[in-house]
Amino acid sequence: MSGADATRHAEGVLALSRRWRAFDNDLDGALAAIAETAATAIGVERASIWLYNDARDALVLRAQHGGVDAGTLRYKDCPDYFNALAEEGAIIAADIFTDPRTMALADHYEKDVGIGALIDTPIVVAGEVVGVLCCEALGGPREFSTEDEYTAAYLASLVSLAIESTRREVSEQSSAEAMALLRAAFEASDAGMLGSDLAGKVTAHNQRFLDIWQMPESLVGATVDRRTRLQHIVLQCAEPERIMERFEAILSMPSSSSHDVIELKSGHSIEFVSQPQLLDGRIIGRVWSFRDITRQQQLERDLRDLASVDVLTGLYNRRHAEETLRAEAQRARRTKNPLSIVLIDIDHFKKVNDTHGHAVGDVVLKTLGEDLRERLRTTDVACRWGGEEFMLILPDTDADGAKLMMEKLREHIARPRTGTPNITVSAGIAQYDGAETVDPTLEVADQNLYVAKGGGRNCVVSVGV
Repeated sequence: MSGADATRHAEGVLALSRRWRAFDNDLDGALAAIAETAATAIGVERASIWLYNDARDALVLRAQHGGVDAGTLRYKDCPDYFNALAEEGAIIAADIFTDPRTMALADHYEKDVGIGALIDTPIVVAGEVVGVLCCEALGGPREFSTEDEYTAAYLASLVSLAIESTRREVSEQSSAEAMALLRAAFEASDAGMLGSDLAGKVTAHNQRFLDIWQMPESLVGATVDRRTRLQHIVLQCAEPERIMERFEAILSMPSSSSHDVIELKSGHSIEFVSQPQLLDGRIIGRVWSFRDITRQQQLERDLRDLASVDVLTGLYNRRHAEETLRAEAQRARRTKNPLSIVLIDIDHFKKVNDTHGHAVGDVVLKTLGEDLRERLRTTDVACRWGGEEFMLILPDTDADGAKLMMEKLREHIARPRTGTPNITVSAGIAQYDGAETVDPTLEVADQNLYVAKGGGRNCVVSVGV
């Protein structure tokens, strides 16, 4: 899940909690607010709440957000869906048209609506399934995250609480049960949650909070002052003084909201969201949410790397080469250090494909990629420019140095090979002249490559620089 998605979940639930008291004795208002929050927090176009009729052979629409056409779902039309809801719990269907639990539901009710995926969570009161919270994504299949499932379960538990509150007078027992339900939902979150009053006394926390910060239970006790708890947290941070200043700044502005990322000494990254807690428009404390996003950030880095790498050769692709060229040109202008570009083309590559086939041609391209990685400095960048053409970006290297390096590389590439055809390459070199763009330099390198190809191939040309 991205940082924006995590923030959406936390902010949606926090916003609902601030409004919750307004729905005392107003079941319809509470259910409508929960449906709206579900759509916003989970990021779907439609959300609705359905309750069983007295005969328990149909679900009847009770609240909705985003427009729901059907008002009744009947057991006889989609028994697999009803059975799964009763026996399996939450139904998470990335594609409702292929999931056996939802195929009949899609055929009878959703065919013309455009729903592609759903996460439907049963509403349980006193151990009995009384309805379902439906979150529906339009436009095609969608994978739901674990956080989506947790949020839907939490909101379904609030529906249960709202229904229970209308069934009987609020008593000490029912209040205790409601608190236990909310506590269970609190613990179900994969975020570390902490609530505190204006004096800093902890009013609520979950186990995940203690786990993230490796904090003993004693530090969230009523007699522990807030600064002691903060000291325990910031000592684990890579920049403890800066993080302490950030916490103090947040606490100095009780009405403020925050969204930050903390880097720990362990290498983990913790995202935290903080919101004031309101009661009848009055600030009575603050709620904090901490989430370990280390794995998420790594996945995002991996995706960025995949977007920058040529799949066949493992070298950077043309898009990355263009971005690197612009960055290195700016650095060269600033530092006055030289920068050279080399364009390399495999000689007679079409003949390799025609004689040996494209599979062997692919092996030749991969082998050349390996040669470039092995022979270049760590500061140099090798890219597949397109087809059988490659580019080298050589920071802090003038044209003479680039030619010397490229001659050695050309000789290495031309060595006798076993298992793949012998190849040679031609190369054109250009030194960046400090112009506003690198386009003229690229043109010179391309012209020199053209000269090298026309001059018998298997040579390096750097004239005109």
